[in-house]
Amino acid sequence: MNAKYALLGKFKDGSFALCTDEEIAKLLRLGRRERFAVRDMLLALCREGELLSDSRSRFGTAAQFGAVSGEFSGNERGFGFVLPDDGSAEMFIPPRAVKDALHGDTVLAFRTGSGDEGEILAVLSRGRRTVVGVYRREKQAGYLVPDDRRLCAEVYIPAGKNNGCKNGSKAVAAILSYKGRTPVGEIQETLGAQGDLFAEELSVLRAHGLREEFPAEAEAEARRQEARPISKRDLLGREDLREELIVTVDGEDTRDIDDAISVREEKGTFFLGVHIADVSHYVARGSLLDGEAYARGTSVYFPDLVLPMLPKALSNGICSLNEGVDRLALSCLMDINEKGE
Repeated sequence: MNAKYALLGKFKDGSFALCTDEEIAKLLRLGRRERFAVRDMLLALCREGELLSDSRSRFGTAAQFGAVSGEFSGNERGFGFVLPDDGSAEMFIPPRAVKDALHGDTVLAFRTGSGDEGEILAVLSRGRRTVVGVYRREKQAGYLVPDDRRLCAEVYIPAGKNNGCKNGSKAVAAILSYKGRTPVGEIQETLGAQGDLFAEELSVLRAHGLREEFPAEAEAEARRQEARPISKRDLLGREDLREELIVTVDGEDTRDIDDAISVREEKGTFFLGVHIADVSHYVARGSLLDGEAYARGTSVYFPDLVLPMLPKALSNGICSLNEGVDRLALSCLMDINEKGE
């Protein structure tokens, strides 16, 4: 067994747990030159992921530090928080203890005392591969200043990696590597001039990874559903409300009409209906359309465009409560007395 792994064995059996290189050298009665060799081995074991070290230059395993994994949430003032995966209380990470972690990273952290303060030991995985911001050129190189200030660090863009991006432009940088807390990147896409509406919208799209297009297969399935006529079988178990006066509640410039209400009064009782399009009739659980809608989570609205949760053949078509056409809906029908009960 070589010296490095013999040293690791001493950590695993607890002999050197949370010791500094100086303390280990004293325990082994080593001279100055041998102490430097021990430190080199300790750093090598850290690079290999076998050991970790803290701000006090102590070394140990994750278990010996009492470390837990969690997501790091940064703050523009340099500090942050870690919410542990094991459900334990959130840790406050002061600036000195953040190390090279960036907002969104998955990290190993441990509590430094009996309170809520902690320290990051290592970054387990990076939270993002691209960053959106404003490109600032400095001589041959430059920096991308992130729109999301929780990242804190600017992305260094080396000479020849700006791909023609002009100073002051909104852009997307792909992260190539990390040097401490400074990511090194390359301009992947120029979005336009800072302050331009189209460029700012694109910035939001790219920053949040929003899906702009549907897969061709999902579009084709939506068109097949839209072309399907409402059959007698579809009406089984449904109540026919086509003779009721039902009013949609979306605005005149809406892109899809999801919701409607009906109300009438008889002898002091109000009959209130709240109606929504029955999307589940056309989007089967586990289908391609269901998976795409799940990935999107919701429709996203901008001043001049919308990214729908479902293809337009559904969202603006068969699942839109348009006037004068039959639509399948889910309705909540309520009888309400004069007291509102």
